[in-house]
Amino acid sequence: MSNYSDNTFTRSNPPVLQDPSRWRHTSEVIDLLEKTNWDCYSTPASRGLCLDETLENFKGVFCNEKSPKGVFESIKKHDLVLHFGSKINETSFRYSGKNEEINNWLATQDICFLGRDFAMIGFKKELIKNISGCKVFNRFLEVLDYSKIQKIIKSKAEQSRGQLYSDSYKLREMVMQEDRLFEQEVSYELSKNILQKGDILLCEMSSFAFELENIKLPSGGRIICQSFYASIGYALPATVGVCKALKDYNMNNRVLLLQGDGSAQMTLQELSLFLKYDLNPMILMLNNSGYTIERAIIGATSSYNDLTAKWDWQKMLEAFGDSNKDKHETFRIGNYDELKTYISEKGTKPLDKLHMVELILDKFDYGNGLLVFLGKKSADEAM
Repeated sequence: MSNYSDNTFTRSNPPVLQDPSRWRHTSEVIDLLEKTNWDCYSTPASRGLCLDETLENFKGVFCNEKSPKGVFESIKKHDLVLHFGSKINETSFRYSGKNEEINNWLATQDICFLGRDFAMIGFKKELIKNISGCKVFNRFLEVLDYSKIQKIIKSKAEQSRGQLYSDSYKLREMVMQEDRLFEQEVSYELSKNILQKGDILLCEMSSFAFELENIKLPSGGRIICQSFYASIGYALPATVGVCKALKDYNMNNRVLLLQGDGSAQMTLQELSLFLKYDLNPMILMLNNSGYTIERAIIGATSSYNDLTAKWDWQKMLEAFGDSNKDKHETFRIGNYDELKTYISEKGTKPLDKLHMVELILDKFDYGNGLLVFLGKKSADEAM
């Protein structure tokens, strides 16, 4: 405990890096950040769990060398990092050990890790096992003397500088082609227009999963995505669970699902449960004719990454029993103008029916986030 409390009194601006954990301290963490004005960061697996990403001192999503442009440069300026809810794994921490700059930073940076049942002072250094992270955090708040914390004075430029994103969610460098839709355009519109306060966004382990760090979350928003090596097809039944839980508790949050057409074939029968229980998510079906994430990794032109048949997503829910479309609407979007039309007419409004929004994408349309993760682009190149 003395490591945590003493360090915070002597450092100028220790940022909070929030990871997922089984203990929840959302209100306590936000109160801490509002009182101290410390910079704060999420990790890919903790989006919306403990941090309100609309806070002025929220700086972005940290994932080591895979971080969006500017995020690593921002966090390494701090003399101490408080990492709460720590999960040191490839999904959340995104540490490969192959980047020399990251290796040097982790070896020399003062980082206090606090997980569900462990604490660690320094990366892979002093490890304390079999403790309650919840109790340690509560005790940390009890002994924290705000009068001893150095006052943080930020310039107007620093105060106005919000979350750091890769430029991949902007469209400045994209050659606009009117006859097709790009994954980057979908990412941009999710950030700028589609996502509303309190929305819950689920994403399949698809090529799009690696673009999530560049999507802005509104107040109260959350992102749910499984780990890299979990079975594909997770997101469709997970969306059933989220929608059913919200309905059972009379909550009106909108639910959006980013679902790949290939992985959807693993758990397609779950579509019938949306109809059975009158659940109304917005399903953004990424139709890229197969397994684009696998194409990016290996076998770009191999037939095993292609679907064996072209499924008609416009008729799929009719096949599951809603033949008169009493409970769902369908949309087929093949270019950016059609996407913007859907957004202006339907995409930001409450959902009184299930929306099956089929997005026609090129089979080799790899988002910048995936290319950065695979080492085929750097964050600086992700424009």
